[in-house]
Amino acid sequence: MEELITTSEKRAFIHDFLDTVTLKEQQTTWLLQYIASDEELLSHIHFVEETANCPRALMISTNGVNDASFRYKRNTVVTYDPEHFLHDVARRKTEPLYIQLQLPKDKCPNRYRSVLEQNPFSEKTKTRKNYYSQEATSLIAYLEEEHEIAQLKQEIDQALDERDQAQFEQLREKLGHLENKRMEQ
Repeated sequence: MEELITTSEKRAFIHDFLDTVTLKEQQTTWLLQYIASDEELLSHIHFVEETANCPRALMISTNGVNDASFRYKRNTVVTYDPEHFLHDVARRKTEPLYIQLQLPKDKCPNRYRSVLEQNPFSEKTKTRKNYYSQEATSLIAYLEEEHEIAQLKQEIDQALDERDQAQFEQLREKLGHLENKRMEQ
């Protein structure tokens, strides 16, 4: 899959974020610096608005947010220990890691918005994908009908040119059936 947000953009955001925001714990700052310094790890990092349903998720809170300063979840295991995260992430550098930053509402930098991606595991994304899938299926069905109607009209023209009354009647009936079916939908 093609990377939409480059590692350079992610790294620049992390450095900017660390320069402008105060985190609750120094260890969390070091972890973000570690992530920014590791190209392979950074290529598997995804910043998301919420980490709901993500198999591997890291949530970091800044000062001014009433939440845990650090929380790491891998599948069903949750830890508040940055050291545990560090050991786990070193072993699993190539697995996607979804990061949610908890910021005060009025302190969301534009650069953060520029690196945000959709959480592929959220219900909103699944609903949106389902909607687009249904729309695509409907569009394909419509285009197939359009093609079939155009082909029938061409065959009707050919039957008229050849003065084939039986073929003309058969094709006209088929065309009428297709157009009636479309009207009912």
